[in-house]
Amino acid sequence: MLSNVAKRTVVTFISCIATGAVFAHHSAQVYFDSQKLMTIENAVVVSLVLVNPHSQLIFTVTSATGETVEWKAETGSQNALRRKGINRDLVQAGDVVTVIGNPSRSGKPYLRMRQLILPNGDSVNFYGGGPAITPAES
Repeated sequence: MLSNVAKRTVVTFISCIATGAVFAHHSAQVYFDSQKLMTIENAVVVSLVLVNPHSQLIFTVTSATGETVEWKAETGSQNALRRKGINRDLVQAGDVVTVIGNPSRSGKPYLRMRQLILPNGDSVNFYGGGPAITPAES
């Protein structure tokens, strides 16, 4: 049998671990400016990585000086995206897309992707209700 002191120690230890797990997940507003929305046109897809806890679209953009810059756009977990009908076949390496999202507060080439315009003009909405993919208007 555990003494009262040992029981309290175990309960305190477990409480500390549980508290850490709760605070380990962070708000997107810490990293991204939700008050700003940026649009990046002519983004060339490198890959779409569907993972937990956050999936990423990796793409390149050619700057005004001709330099190629690699960007990362974070979005929901693979589980959340699959529930919306989004899978790895959404885009292919080399596709030219438009990425819309909240920029990084650090100024790095990193954003929280809100919307993606596919080469055929279809719009993919990553957050909120409604359909994930809205066909382009004809």
